[in-house]
Amino acid sequence: MSLFQELKRRNVFRVALAYGVVAWLAVQIADVMIDNIGAPDWLFQTILLVLAIGFPIALVLAWAFELTPEGIKREDEVDRTKSITPQTGRRLDRGIIILLALVVGWFLVDEFIVEPRQAAGPERAVEARDGSAPAIVSSYGDIAPPKTIAVLPFADLSQSQDQAWFADGLAEEILNTLARTPDLLVTSRTAAFAYRDSTTPLVEIADELGVDHILEGSVRRAGNRLRVSAQLIRAEDGFQLWSQTYDRDEQDVIALQEALAVAIATALETTMDPEALEAMLSAGTRNVEAYQAYLAGTALRGRAFVEADFKLSRDAYDAFEQARTLDPNFSAAHAEAASYWRFELTISRRGQSRIDLDLDEKMARFRERIGAAIETAPNAIDRQRHEMLLATAQFRVRDVIQLARNLLEARPYDTDVLEELYNAAAWASDREVMAEANEHALRMDELGVPLAA
Repeated sequence: MSLFQELKRRNVFRVALAYGVVAWLAVQIADVMIDNIGAPDWLFQTILLVLAIGFPIALVLAWAFELTPEGIKREDEVDRTKSITPQTGRRLDRGIIILLALVVGWFLVDEFIVEPRQAAGPERAVEARDGSAPAIVSSYGDIAPPKTIAVLPFADLSQSQDQAWFADGLAEEILNTLARTPDLLVTSRTAAFAYRDSTTPLVEIADELGVDHILEGSVRRAGNRLRVSAQLIRAEDGFQLWSQTYDRDEQDVIALQEALAVAIATALETTMDPEALEAMLSAGTRNVEAYQAYLAGTALRGRAFVEADFKLSRDAYDAFEQARTLDPNFSAAHAEAASYWRFELTISRRGQSRIDLDLDEKMARFRERIGAAIETAPNAIDRQRHEMLLATAQFRVRDVIQLARNLLEARPYDTDVLEELYNAAAWASDREVMAEANEHALRMDELGVPLAA
């Protein structure tokens, strides 16, 4: 009997074919699962190596052993008078047919369901905690020209001139709130607040910042009463698109901020429907004391950044801690407190920090606060942003990449998220994702989106 006939009789060819089909299915499933769970790259390479090593082992076992009704036996122990080989061959044939049917099914699903969806680009919904209607936002990579705005620091017109912290905090919170709107590009605080007390005409400021609109305002506080005035200017001709003066009790400060943000976004004709817009621009707390502590922290954090003053950073952190203590459901306050500890974990702080805690304790404090931010996040997008920061701190690179992609689908002009995506791709040595991030950055640059603060 020739070698070919002997290999055929011992079902070596059938085993080789069955192993190849099973290995192919295993690779496809592993590829999908590993991307979704954020496993390290070496796991997929290990699976490929194991499957490659297993192939010759499977062939050797097929040559040396036979599957019989009595179980697996060595080839030389099989009674050939009972025609065992044809029975085994038929079983293998049926198994191969089933496996091939699975391969065809996988191919059809991938070709006619998965690929068309990916080609069309996923539409992502921003889900509000209060159950309001979700808003569909733009697909990652499909960036339309943005509406651009700069929020200048609000002037403190109070008689005692002691409300600068409140004016700064309110202006920055409006800036941060508008930045959540998918089709608005908001200039960074650093760039906009550089024009504090500037006598430069608004049209020139807009030109220097590269924006189409300017928001300016003022705050006057007398006792428990607040007067906040704001006006939205179109840079092209200096035309006032919208203006409003609010006279409110200080207990209405949260509703005032939300009303301001919604009115501005509406005046800029954003694509979000009114209910989804209000949910997206919510302050995140109804506790006035917590909100005012948060505004104080926001103003202190901004000053700390400009003045490079770590003591001010600590003061800001204390204010955020107060805010999150007053309202344990205040996600933004949890996130800001977490950002302080994330900064303490950076390499640049090694040897400079005056906080006598080891890295494990700092990480524990960061995780506790970012975990609270995730738990109380008002919508899916904010939750994913916090999850991305946690994944970054834990070096879960694949999770960072997936979450950053999701966020850029919802907020395509978010340069901070784009930077996280690029850094994660660099850590993973993933040239494909780095090219993807570069392409997105180039598209943003073509649209005039500044890629640095």
